[in-house]
Amino acid sequence: MDSFLAVDAERLKPVFEDVPQAMSELQTYQNNRAQLRTSAYLGTAALLLLGTGLMMQRTPVDVNSGVIQPNGYLILTGATLGIGTIVHLISTLATNDLHIEHAIKYYNQAHPEKPIEPLFSTGIHF
Repeated sequence: MDSFLAVDAERLKPVFEDVPQAMSELQTYQNNRAQLRTSAYLGTAALLLLGTGLMMQRTPVDVNSGVIQPNGYLILTGATLGIGTIVHLISTLATNDLHIEHAIKYYNQAHPEKPIEPLFSTGIHF
């Protein structure tokens, strides 16, 4: 049997539709998933900036004057953007699992006669 937990949990909407708190948690989960997609694009841009800066034939800092060269700015920008993106991705993944868990909890409280059990986790916990 196919799982109700698709990548964006869209198939859970009909199950949770009569429990407003569960629907709210599901909506938050889906909004966060959309943000993850944007973060993946930012991570790609960071790698491109970093790679471009590293491929340039100059040193990142002028050894005589100590001035940062254009490729140094690319490297710094790419590295900073990449680190920020990784931190955002990890924290969003860790907290996003909680939204699904809360939605299931609210559903189970509203329907104790037919509880559902989560079978999915990213496995990222802090």
